[in-house]
Amino acid sequence: MTSVIRSPERPYRAGLALVAGVAFLTHAAAADGLFDTVLNGLTGVAGVVLAWRVYATGVVLTPVAVRDIRVLRRPSWPTSEIADVTYGRPGGLWGGQCLMLTLRDGAVVPLLGSRVYAHFPIAAHPRWLAATAATLRDVIR
Repeated sequence: MTSVIRSPERPYRAGLALVAGVAFLTHAAAADGLFDTVLNGLTGVAGVVLAWRVYATGVVLTPVAVRDIRVLRRPSWPTSEIADVTYGRPGGLWGGQCLMLTLRDGAVVPLLGSRVYAHFPIAAHPRWLAATAATLRDVIR
C-alpha cells in the first residue's frame, strides 16, 4: 500500500509560482525589444515549470521505503533504517517545520516535501504536521 503525504500549503506555493510565470509570459507578449521578449518568455516558462514541480512535492510512503519528493530531487530511505518520526525545523536555508526522520545511525533527516509554516492564516498546519508525524510513526513501526 502506497500513501502520499502532501503539505496543505502546496497549492499556495504552486499558485504563486504560476501567477509569476504567467505574468512574465504576459509581459513577454507585450515587450518592445527582442531581448525583453526572450528574457521575459524564459522567466515565464521557468515560473510555470517551477509551479509544476512545486505541485508534485510530497512524501511517499511505501511498505519498503519513505521517499521525499522535492522540487529538484527525490531522496529515499528504507523503512528498516528509520528509528523514529518527529516534526521540527529543518535548519539550514529552509524555514518552517517539516517531518523529520531519525535514522538508526542517529542522523536526523528533514522531509522537505512536507514543510509547513505557522503564520496567519495557516496556524493549524503545525498541528496537522504533529498528527501526521504520529500517524507515520505508527505506520512505520
